[in-house]
Amino acid sequence: MEQTNSRTADFYQKSILKTVSDEEFASIYSQDALSKYKNILSISSDAGYIIDFQKRCFHYVSSRDLFLCGYSQEDVMRLGYDFYPYIVHKDDLQLLAKMHCAVLNSPYIAECQENIAHFSFTVRIKMYPDITSKTEYQMIYHRLKPVFFNRKLCFGICMMNVSALRTSGNLRVYFGENKHSFDEYSFINRLWKTKPAEHLTEREIFILKLAKQGVNNKEIADKIGIKYETLRNINTSIHQKLGVETMEQAIVFATNHLMLFDTTREDSPKDECETKNKQHYRKLPQDRLEYIQDCLDKGQSVNSLAKEIGIARSSIRHAVKTGKLVKK
Repeated sequence: MEQTNSRTADFYQKSILKTVSDEEFASIYSQDALSKYKNILSISSDAGYIIDFQKRCFHYVSSRDLFLCGYSQEDVMRLGYDFYPYIVHKDDLQLLAKMHCAVLNSPYIAECQENIAHFSFTVRIKMYPDITSKTEYQMIYHRLKPVFFNRKLCFGICMMNVSALRTSGNLRVYFGENKHSFDEYSFINRLWKTKPAEHLTEREIFILKLAKQGVNNKEIADKIGIKYETLRNINTSIHQKLGVETMEQAIVFATNHLMLFDTTREDSPKDECETKNKQHYRKLPQDRLEYIQDCLDKGQSVNSLAKEIGIARSSIRHAVKTGKLVKK
C-alpha cells in the first residue's frame, strides 16, 4: 500500500484541537488507562481502534477484519488517517470528514468533557472477504469515547459493529448521567439538537434478550405468560420505537446502543417516582449560555428558546435558578 495524497486532509484542517507538548505526550503514553483500553480492545469480540487526535494516526488497531478489510495492522498504523480512503465508501469520505470536524469543534469538547459518555456515527465500510465480482460495503456503527489529558482531547477509543441503521451519518453524543436523551448533529444548519433517547420497557428488553439467544416467539410468549398475538404486537412496538423493520435489526440496534444493559426502565414504578421528584438537567456549554442570555435580554420566552435550540425548558430554568442565566 502506498501512502495517498491525503484525500482526508480536511479531517484536521478546520479543527480547534489544542495540541500538547512532547513532554505531556510522554506522560500520556505511559498512563495505565490507555493500556487498559488497549487490553479491552484486544480481547473484545467487536472491532476497535484507538485514534490519536494529536498525531493524526492510530495508536492501536484490533485484528478484527471489520475495520482492517483485509489490510494488515501495520498498514493502518503506517498510513494513519490516509487509511480511510482505502476502506470507506467514496460517497461517505466527505461526510466522515465533516463528522470528525463536528466532534472536534463541538461545544462539548471544550465545556462538557466530564459529562461525555461517547459519540456515535455510521459510515459504509468495505465488506471483507469480498466474494462478489464488485466491491461491497456494509453500514458500520461506531461508538467513540473521547479521552482527555489536562482538558485537552488526545485520544478516541472506538468500538465498531454492524449497524441496524441503513443511512450514513447519524452523528450523536450521549452523556453519562442522562440516559433519557442525546444530542444529534444537523449537517444542514451545523447545530446540535437535543432529542429523546429510544427507551424500551423492562418486558421489551427481556424479549430482546431472549430473541438474541435464539428463543422463538412461541417460546418467548410462553415464558412471559402472554398470547402469541400479544407478543407480535409488542414486537411491532419495539420495531417502531427503534426505527427498524425486523427483530434481527432490533437486536443489533439495542446491542449497539447498550440498551440491553440499561438498568433504568420506562415502566419501572421506582423510576417514574424518581423522575417526578428529580429533574434531569443538561449542563449547558458557555457559548450556548451566552446565546440564551442574549435572547432572554431581547425578550424571547423560555418556551420558544427551548424549542429553537432543542433543549428541555427545565434546563434553561435550572440555569436561571442557579444564577448562570438572568431572566428579566
